[in-house]
Amino acid sequence: MLRRSLVAHAVLLFAAVALPLAAAQPWPVCGTSGGNYTAGSTYETNLLRLALTLRANASSSLTLFASGALGSAPDTVYGLLQCRGDMNPSDCFDCGTNVWRDAGPTCNRTKDAILVYNQCYAQFSDRGDFLAATNNSGAYSLLISGTNITSTNVTGYDGAVTSAKRTTLCGTGGTYTAGSTYESNLLNLTRTLRENASSSPTLFAAGALGSAPNPVYGLLLCRGDVSPSDCAYCGLNVVQDVGRSVCNRSKDSVLVYDQCYARFSNKADFLVSSNNSGEVSLLLTNGTSITSAGVAGYNHAVSELLNATVRYAVENSTRLFATGQRVGNENDTGFRNIYSMAQCSPDLSPALCRRCLDDLVGKWWKTFPPKGEGAKVAGAKCYLRSELGQGPFYNGAPMVMLRADVLTKATDVVPATSGKSNSATKVLVIVVLIMAGAIIAAISLCMWNMRNKRSVGKAEVFSGPDTGEQFESVKSSLLSLASLRVATNNFDESMKLGEGGFGPVYKGLLLGQEVAVKRLAKGSNQGLGELKNELVLVAKLHHNNLVRLIGFCLEEGEMLLVYEYMPNKSLDTFLFDTEQSRRLDWKTRLRIIEGIAQGLQYLHQDSEKRIIHRDMKASNVLLDADLSPKIGDFGLARLVKQDKSRDITKRVAGTFGYMSPEYVMRGEYSTKSDVFSFGILVIEIVTGKKRSNGTYFTEQYEDIISTVKRHWVEGNIVDMIDQSLGKNYPEAEVLKCIKIGLLCVQQNPIVRPTMTDVIVLLNGGVTRSLPASAAHRPTSLGDGSSGYSQTITQLSAR
Repeated sequence: MLRRSLVAHAVLLFAAVALPLAAAQPWPVCGTSGGNYTAGSTYETNLLRLALTLRANASSSLTLFASGALGSAPDTVYGLLQCRGDMNPSDCFDCGTNVWRDAGPTCNRTKDAILVYNQCYAQFSDRGDFLAATNNSGAYSLLISGTNITSTNVTGYDGAVTSAKRTTLCGTGGTYTAGSTYESNLLNLTRTLRENASSSPTLFAAGALGSAPNPVYGLLLCRGDVSPSDCAYCGLNVVQDVGRSVCNRSKDSVLVYDQCYARFSNKADFLVSSNNSGEVSLLLTNGTSITSAGVAGYNHAVSELLNATVRYAVENSTRLFATGQRVGNENDTGFRNIYSMAQCSPDLSPALCRRCLDDLVGKWWKTFPPKGEGAKVAGAKCYLRSELGQGPFYNGAPMVMLRADVLTKATDVVPATSGKSNSATKVLVIVVLIMAGAIIAAISLCMWNMRNKRSVGKAEVFSGPDTGEQFESVKSSLLSLASLRVATNNFDESMKLGEGGFGPVYKGLLLGQEVAVKRLAKGSNQGLGELKNELVLVAKLHHNNLVRLIGFCLEEGEMLLVYEYMPNKSLDTFLFDTEQSRRLDWKTRLRIIEGIAQGLQYLHQDSEKRIIHRDMKASNVLLDADLSPKIGDFGLARLVKQDKSRDITKRVAGTFGYMSPEYVMRGEYSTKSDVFSFGILVIEIVTGKKRSNGTYFTEQYEDIISTVKRHWVEGNIVDMIDQSLGKNYPEAEVLKCIKIGLLCVQQNPIVRPTMTDVIVLLNGGVTRSLPASAAHRPTSLGDGSSGYSQTITQLSAR
């Protein structure tokens, strides 16, 4: 039985370098242990049908690969067809036609057969072992020795597998199964990264796909000197190799090619870290041309060039990329020209890039032998390479030039010494220096503008006399934009949870934790102020009934807040939906009422500073997996000094129906304003009825509170209880909650209870009698409303 083993891969290598492009005849490898089939037999029919199927599937597949089986025992045929990665679908189809034509007669109807063409490879057998076989160590050893490449120093992995075009590191942290959701997410992510990286000016893309327990994180970074089309081509190699499961379906994998680098994992740590655990180290050649006497000088030259290239990449390149060359003198026997490259993923800051690359430089001579003529190391998010040669391995002129131990920028001009051309040379030098100065000035201006643009977010958010104190109080929660793009799959529409006045909200997966990411809508002045409010006020709030702020981001004009994710969304999605409301039994509703009360008491009394929410409503009460409440959206919240009972604003903002009369009419707000809103919420939770869509100021107005008050006075308040509860509730407890709600919405804020009073009442304290005028009544604003602007939301969420 033939397998994809030593001889098969030797055939692939031979075909890649020896067969002519126009070859229509295969190079066959025919088995001797599988037996033969007869002409016209069922087995032959199945074989030819399978060949046609594989041709169609491979040529229409992004990976140009197909495998399968056809027929039942004893005439089952197993096969695969793999076209070369640089072929187009049409060429793959044509090569598949050759396979169909040659499948029978070429191997004299041997059941075990391998057919190798210049553009494709096919294998057939009556047994499916080769389709499931994963032990290819012998084959890769042959390819390694054939190209004089060895792999060394792989930390945290079970070994490096190197082919002529790829170095693969496979982790030991778990595997996925064929056809699983994880595999589907992985394949889709590789395609997305290829498309995004090749279309990005930085030739870089990172992202995530899928939700727990099948999230896949990945990045693709192309060399800074390659074209977008070359990046797309290298990305296609990634797509195909991942599709072929080159890492035996390991969830942790690193693929290093000459022109790009890819990494995938079920954990996001590598995307938000510059640490280099598990770096890929590859020795290219063994350095036989360097004499023993020259080793010290060579090592010094390589170290000097690597350090200069790293410095240029970090300090002078907005893409964190640099190439270098060292030109030696007559004393540098065997190493006159050394070439280098340093690169970081563009989502790193210059400081983190420097740390990442310095780490690789520090490990260089611990990893590679002193006479190594070429080597490369790929860290978590950075890459370093050095190589001897007659010409550079990169495209274009070097960015850094070392000549005779003197660092010279590639743009510097070394004047000629010929007497005849001395004057012309001087003129040329002056012109070039002027041009270089202009270019440097232009670049400096661009860099200044970029830095200024990136700092706009912080400057706009943290403005005013207490800027420093504000930022210092929250800077520990700062997150990178790259990590949030990864978490939300680059803010994909499929991840959007909803949209409010602040802007859209996305679901994300950040370091294994589900989060909600609020993204400020571009040009939203209202949202900017609310973002600052949320950030400064919520950062230090810690209570079980308040949504927890995980972090924030202010980069590249983006302003984002990251909260813990609430899987059951908001209270209004349950309360006012006929079907969903049935999930809220009385025990759950009472727990929600108590939780909201405890959260408000913390804001009003127990937190470091007294905070008034000002926008308490059902859509701002979020529910976790257990339907426990957490108060969210602090965009309109305000601080009130502990010695002040109330404050006044000239800009009234909030949601109609939840705002207290004194706030709407005079701009007065206090903790009693939140108490009023809480009363509305309690009535809604008990009755299942939404606040009125009318207006305070019409004669026909009767909101839910007026209706409840009327039923209370008439003695038929039970008729107002949510019908979805049926009769499954303790009537006395429900009536107590209605009474508390009516006490909270009294017109006079002075007689409303505090939230501490409310908690006492909920826990069995003596309920005050309800005055006849307890419920809020419609009131005209009259002349007292002049001078106040109003931002009032009606039915839709802010």
